[in-house]
Amino acid sequence: MKTSLFELKLSLDKHIVLARQRAREVAGLLGFDSHDQTRIATAVSEVARDVLNHTGAGEIEFLVECVAPEQLFIVLVKSKGIGLSVGKGPVGKKNDHWWALMESAQQGV
Repeated sequence: MKTSLFELKLSLDKHIVLARQRAREVAGLLGFDSHDQTRIATAVSEVARDVLNHTGAGEIEFLVECVAPEQLFIVLVKSKGIGLSVGKGPVGKKNDHWWALMESAQQGV
């Protein structure tokens, strides 16, 4: 079962900083080492910046899913514009793009 920790609106540059800080904090609380915390925070801030720069607004949702004996840290990013592309093409439908940005498992947390 997935549990939503919180959601964050993306509409200003300061929201990118806040998203990075929250990603690092949650990763730390879930037991990720400092290197992984930095990687997760960087990934979240880069995607948040892309969403803001290319679509103008969006949302980020931080979730945890418990699948014994692991916990999954999931970050979903939703853009409000025409969409971004990942790999060879756009993700989702126009004006409703959800990305599973980070889905990492931690044993025994």
